[in-house]
Amino acid sequence: MVLWSNSITGTNPNTDNPYTTGDTYMTLTVTGSGIGRGSGINGANANNRYNANNWNSSSLDTSDYFYLTLKNDPLNTVGFWVTDFAFTSQASGTGPTSFSVRYSVDNFASDLGNTTNSGDSINLGSLYVVDSITFKIFAWGATSSSGTYSINDFTIYGFPPLAITFEKFDAVKNNNSAVLSWKLGGTSEGEKIGIQQSEDGKVFSTLAIVDQKTSSYIHQNPFKGINYYRLVALHPNGKISYTKVLSLNFSSSSNWTVYPNPAKEKLIIMGDDLQKISSVTVYDLTGTSVITTSNLYDNSISLEKVANGIYTVCINQKDGSITKQTFVVQK
Repeated sequence: MVLWSNSITGTNPNTDNPYTTGDTYMTLTVTGSGIGRGSGINGANANNRYNANNWNSSSLDTSDYFYLTLKNDPLNTVGFWVTDFAFTSQASGTGPTSFSVRYSVDNFASDLGNTTNSGDSINLGSLYVVDSITFKIFAWGATSSSGTYSINDFTIYGFPPLAITFEKFDAVKNNNSAVLSWKLGGTSEGEKIGIQQSEDGKVFSTLAIVDQKTSSYIHQNPFKGINYYRLVALHPNGKISYTKVLSLNFSSSSNWTVYPNPAKEKLIIMGDDLQKISSVTVYDLTGTSVITTSNLYDNSISLEKVANGIYTVCINQKDGSITKQTFVVQK
């Protein structure tokens, strides 16, 4: 879909820097700067195009360019996608003969497309933008400083941020079932919600796909042991976004439990007499130990230095038995 376009009409648009009259947006959450020019070139009068002169550098000059910046709403918590950038242009007989389109993704280091004096249509794949992206159209090689080059129109294509946002996501046990519930913060026509489960917290499978009116799901047959759950927002354009991962333990043999899950500042261990515990070790998903302790102050382990992620706590008892439970750190 079109994110931003301008056919650039009117008398001497170059008198504005940037020029915003005629900007058209297909979503209120992604807007542009208007088309502007760098400090090395000067506006030149011409109707129905954004015109400039002083393109007579012999090679690419980082001050000689037109620019366009597409910006995300600062209140958005997710980015948007840019797929194509197209524009038409023209140069006078003494105007520039070499052209380059570059973008801020690589700090304007590389050429995009094969730009000529008549413009370009550049496919960007599916470029994910969190805050903003700037395109610069460089030109050089004019035989006279009065030679002109102008942008006649431009269009930037892509997809806006997903409208679905998750304000809340919970998972609780009900006998041998997992009860998942959620609350949406925003919706958009055609978007769906996928409920996903995993045995290891890495590879997920989809249990069901529901519409936006659904706010809960009961998983009747979880795996024995740790089950991981997440939700995924499915956009009609194929884009996706995920919730945090929650876990539930369906092993009935453990006499110990840990909470809260997700945890933030500390993990509390409850169960049998703590004197039965010889040590407690916390492992990340790579199997690396991040915490080992034999002292449980206030029945808890500090998570102050533990990063967000999925972890396994191993409770080693003096009789040689080991209890393992998985939890999520979400700060």
